[in-house]
Amino acid sequence: MRIEDKIIFNEIRKGNKVVYESLFSEYYESLVRFAEKYIFDQHASEDLVQELFIHIWEQASRMEIKSSIK
Repeated sequence: MRIEDKIIFNEIRKGNKVVYESLFSEYYESLVRFAEKYIFDQHASEDLVQELFIHIWEQASRMEIKSSIK
């Protein structure tokens, strides 16, 4: 895992909303496009990605990222 990813995730674990919002802004659109390739529904893809980010925020203290955030 890159050192930047470790720093970002550690900040999210601490409840740093600015870092979390930055992560959301960086990855949201590309994740929605990725999801659309599999479920063929933009609104469902947006909902899925939003649920993913909610899960990350709520479960950050229990999650372990081993390769990279991306």
